[in-house]
Amino acid sequence: MNAETNHPERPRHTVPLPGCHPVPLASYLKGLGLFRLVAEQVDPDARCYWKNEGFVLVSNLDADKLIDFLLNQYRPSPIMAPWNSGSGFYFQEEKLKEKDPLTGKRKKTGIRNQPTEATRTIDGLLNSSNPRLTDLRTCVQIAKKILHEQQLTEAPDDNVKDFLISTLRNRLPDSYLWCLDAAYTLLPAGAKPPPLLGSGLNDGNLEFSNNFIQHILKTIPDQQNKKRENSDKPLHSCLFGLPEKTLEKTSVGQFDPFNAGGTNAGTGFDSASSINPWDFILTIEGTLLFSASFVRKFQYSQQGQLSFPFCVRSVGVGYPSGALADENKEGSRAEMWMPLWKRPANLYELRSILGEGRAQISGRPARNGVDFARAAVSLGIDRGLSEFQRFGFLKRNGRSHFATPLDRLPVQRNRYVRLLEEIDPWLDRFRSRAASTNPEPPAGVASALRRLENSILRLCQTEDPARVQDVLCALGHCERTVARSLRWTRETAHLRPIHGLSVAWANAADTGHAEYRLALSLASSTLLTANTQFPFRYFLEPVNHWGNHWREESLRDTAWTDGSLAYSLNAILHRQLLIAQNSPANGETSHFAHFARKTAPLPDIAAFIEDTLDEPLFADLLWGLSLIDWTNRDQVVEVTSPPNGHTPDALYSLLKLCFAGSSIRETTIPVVPAIHNRATHGDAEEASRLASRRLRASGLTPVIEKVTASETHARRIAASLIFPISTGTVNSLDHQILLEPEKDRGEEHLKQEFKVS
Repeated sequence: MNAETNHPERPRHTVPLPGCHPVPLASYLKGLGLFRLVAEQVDPDARCYWKNEGFVLVSNLDADKLIDFLLNQYRPSPIMAPWNSGSGFYFQEEKLKEKDPLTGKRKKTGIRNQPTEATRTIDGLLNSSNPRLTDLRTCVQIAKKILHEQQLTEAPDDNVKDFLISTLRNRLPDSYLWCLDAAYTLLPAGAKPPPLLGSGLNDGNLEFSNNFIQHILKTIPDQQNKKRENSDKPLHSCLFGLPEKTLEKTSVGQFDPFNAGGTNAGTGFDSASSINPWDFILTIEGTLLFSASFVRKFQYSQQGQLSFPFCVRSVGVGYPSGALADENKEGSRAEMWMPLWKRPANLYELRSILGEGRAQISGRPARNGVDFARAAVSLGIDRGLSEFQRFGFLKRNGRSHFATPLDRLPVQRNRYVRLLEEIDPWLDRFRSRAASTNPEPPAGVASALRRLENSILRLCQTEDPARVQDVLCALGHCERTVARSLRWTRETAHLRPIHGLSVAWANAADTGHAEYRLALSLASSTLLTANTQFPFRYFLEPVNHWGNHWREESLRDTAWTDGSLAYSLNAILHRQLLIAQNSPANGETSHFAHFARKTAPLPDIAAFIEDTLDEPLFADLLWGLSLIDWTNRDQVVEVTSPPNGHTPDALYSLLKLCFAGSSIRETTIPVVPAIHNRATHGDAEEASRLASRRLRASGLTPVIEKVTASETHARRIAASLIFPISTGTVNSLDHQILLEPEKDRGEEHLKQEFKVS
């Protein structure tokens, strides 16, 4: 959007309109409607923008002239819907005084000749001589002629309606096409109504076009009726937010849920729906800026929703009242993301933005609210937009829909959002399978998807490593959910495992917490044997060694459970030790060889042993980080260094030297699963005695013989042995536990006992 153009010959006035807010939708639309009318009928160089939650108009009209324009010059747009039964184009069926004995209702004659309030409104318009209503009156006259030619005496059904809409498009003036394109999208399957104007300028019992004409006749005086009051108080209230006591008790429709009335909507038990006539008029005028005609050739949807500007399918996430019911046709029509901008824009620029209204991700149109949030981050920056206000057309009033404000998305460059492109193919398939009803997915799949979509929306709102971490954890939760239902996943959903995420995910998700560093060290670790390599993910779920296919044969090595974290880690380490013991290299003694892209710091391991970590978070991170392709050595892993802290006790040091993952003083320690088994069963004394014996048998002399500790502590020590540590850390433990070779000569072994509290 360009900056405001200065015209010395015409003074420019900046008029803030505090009565026009981004929320509710009626308030947003009336600001756009006012601007469009000023730009089309008074000042083509007018500009508008949003500031401090209010609409600002820049034109050659000051506040007083703006009021005068609307009261005395404004020419209403031709807005009508001859296809609706309540539009005023159709009479009611005549009834006899005689009643049907079965139903108790008066019998009908089949003749439609009874006027209604809607038909009287149309007659009032046709009988008016006000020149300001000429365009609207002319379109109504042509429409009545078309209905007469097509012999339509009642609202047409869908097939006839499509033909009627095509005829209206061909024969009515071009000024009416803005209304038609806002009300219906013409698709090969027929005319489909976008959600902005309900079901084609109609919402339940409220017919928008006839109510629009009613309010026009009340606010714009007939030149022949000088008695009609032309007060400017409602207009001041509409534009400038001044208190207004003379609101009309009439339906406001879906645009303003706050004034819709109902139970607990006022000071009493119940409240009637009320509205300022000018609010309704300008709201409907504002809808004409959203036209589907510009995007029909780009996007297609059988529902006619994706072809409408800034309109996508609903997702019941990102707001407190979100629910799965909001995602089906019965609960929601769709949702729209209304743009906000801080730099002045003229009508041409605004029509271009609103008319295009396309948002794309990964080369395809955004299909739902989560997709749009991702696309909006780049779309808004490219178009000069600052925010998007999200509205859902949700069923919140019986069977009627409300344009419910959901959340606000600030538009700013977010480098982390591009990471989501790596999961797009999988996410599209997972989303479609989670929404399937034949057969229904297993329990937990839908909630896993909702958690993922919620985390993606939060990431789009804030560029923060914690938000990336949330998405990664949610992905891990999805993977864990489908892995538990392998038959459905493979045979019905045909879902592959999430695979191949780049190391950039790990770098972006670093929050500097111990849970993250420990999960990263474990997820990036690989068990090395003579025959093959076993990535840590292999022990979490039944996948092949590369993690890109399901493999039921791997179930025997899958040791993760959703219970105790220490129990799961001990089970996995037990399985790894058995594999290492049964895989010696070329007849050599088997040993525990461990490699990790990032090793675990001792202070973090101590925190795990002391049970001070957030274990559910650690488990989620472990599953999420395991989805990364750690075989790509070209990508550097950057991790925040831990703060200084105390290290694990002597029991850990003694046992870890037996499972260090590398040689100690050029000595390979053979695998002895019994050491880990005794610690897993809580027998610290026997585990430490076995460890000391194993080290001495390898030519290394520990300074302690055994360590006594509680069963719980011993089990957590056993689980902590699975965390890979660096060579430098192994050397540090070596100096703490083992005697130096030169000091060991000629001296008796120091048999000391330690007790760990």
